[in-house]
Amino acid sequence: MKIEAVIFDMDGLMLDTEDLTAHLIKNTLEEYGYKFPDFIEWFYQNGVGVGRVNIIVKLKEMLKVDVDFDSFWERFSVCRRAYIKEHGVEAKPGLFELLDYCKANNLKMAIASSSALSSIKTKCEGAGLPLSYFSSIISSDHVSENKPNPQVYHAACISLGVSPDKALALEDSDAGVESAYRAGLKVILIPDKKKNSPQAVKMAYRTVKTLKDVIPILK
Repeated sequence: MKIEAVIFDMDGLMLDTEDLTAHLIKNTLEEYGYKFPDFIEWFYQNGVGVGRVNIIVKLKEMLKVDVDFDSFWERFSVCRRAYIKEHGVEAKPGLFELLDYCKANNLKMAIASSSALSSIKTKCEGAGLPLSYFSSIISSDHVSENKPNPQVYHAACISLGVSPDKALALEDSDAGVESAYRAGLKVILIPDKKKNSPQAVKMAYRTVKTLKDVIPILK
């Protein structure tokens, strides 16, 4: 497999942030007067990998009430920044080994995330992850449709100057796998906490346990 670039998802793939996001959204909903005992399970079924806009759409469908979601999301974002500033963010196992391998072997690297650029910067800083590893960062600010739409991966390949068949995508979520697959990239699936669908597993070129396990595939 001749690969010129590796494109990384962020949440749940490079950084252990999905539980943090789920619990902080739950806490913010409770501040707004909405209590959902099963919210964490709901989030893992509906909110992983799809970005703010799609999460809000699904929350509106669930709540069936008129909520000022701009205010809601800003409050959630403030709480998230404060938490990360105090506690930091944990990098996923094998991340820095893989980044260093790609750098040493002159593989181009990019981030392709459904998060906003400001969120990417906050989380990576909290994890001690230098953005200088990456030649390009494509966020929800750069596309009109988030994952599972393939736009973010099309944009990442264009920004790196590589064709999709020469790029490898690393993903943890069903939406991310579908996005990269539809864009024409080979996808390695590194599952996070949510069990992936059979369809996502079938789309993936390979499924491995950790980011470090990607290195032998690249070799």
